[in-house]
Amino acid sequence: MAGKIRTCCRSATIFALIGAAAPVCDPPVVPFMPESDATFKEYADLINQDFERYFTEMSRYSACLDHARAELMAEAQAVSQLHREFLARAEALGLTRKAATPLE
Repeated sequence: MAGKIRTCCRSATIFALIGAAAPVCDPPVVPFMPESDATFKEYADLINQDFERYFTEMSRYSACLDHARAELMAEAQAVSQLHREFLARAEALGLTRKAATPLE
């Protein structure tokens, strides 16, 4: 009975990892660069603020992508563990041929 509980809880942990929502990483909007000198002069301060905002958001975006990649790798490890458990169980039940990946 204890083995079943351990397996159940381990599988629940793996499924919790797999079911976690991946972060949504939105890239920053590239700042507007006016073509006319008159518009450039009139809005230079705002344009500069847009560039500063862009670089700040780019840092956040990059960090978000790093976080998403880390979550993806954790999920892949959890699924690999689940696959190993599946193959071990299939072998224990004599289903190795049915569980095997077909050769191409």
